[in-house]
This record gives sequence, C-alpha cells and structure tokens, in this order.
Amino acid sequence: MADESAEVLMRVENDARLIAGVAAGAACCGATGGLGEEEVAALRGAVRAACEYAFGAAPAAGVLLEVGVARSVSRLEVTLSRPGTAAGAAAPLPALAGVDQVQRETRGDNAVLILTKLIKPPVSAE
Repeated sequence: MADESAEVLMRVENDARLIAGVAAGAACCGATGGLGEEEVAALRGAVRAACEYAFGAAPAAGVLLEVGVARSVSRLEVTLSRPGTAAGAAAPLPALAGVDQVQRETRGDNAVLILTKLIKPPVSAE
C-alpha cells in the first residue's frame, strides 16, 4: 500500500460516460490505496450511484457536479457538490454498500455528499 496521499478534482456534466469515469477514478485511488478487488468494485458502484443521485436531485441542464477524490493512508473520501441544499433533497439516498460512511451537508449554496471508505492497513505476514 502506498503511504502517500493523493487528490483529484474534476467537474462533470450529467453524462453516463463521465459518471463512469468518476467512478473508475475513485476505484483506481482505492486500488492504489490497498483495497481488494471486491472492495474496489463495490466502491465503484457506490460512487456511480451517488453521482446519479446527485444529478437526479438537480436535473436542470448545464448543472455541473464538482467531484473531489482524496486518499490518505487510512481513508478515501469522495466529495460530490452541486448547486442546491442538502436539506431540500426530496429523494432518499440510495443504498451505498461500497462505502463506510455517507454524510450530507450544505456548504454555502451547494449541496454536498461525502462518501468515506476506510482503508485498513494490510495484515503483516510475519
């Protein structure tokens, strides 16, 4: 597992190909952080579902989703931000089994969804 942190920031439109790219980017960060294949696949699915949820809550044309993927030694966080308020989100969150914590908040005029996946240190083979 790499001991370095990494961060990726991007803005995407509501396009299935771009959402798949966001999910793949988060999965790649998880894999380089030490997650196993099943965890990476579940993380990819959770990120894709969260992006679709975020766009579904703001279906207006031209809305961009700001995405941040940050990995440290102990965790991976995916932050999704879009115009609007988290408290006003009408649709319930989908089940996001690939992450350990989901947090919704409002920052200024933006609704923010934070997905956290904890990265466990590898077991020593001593």
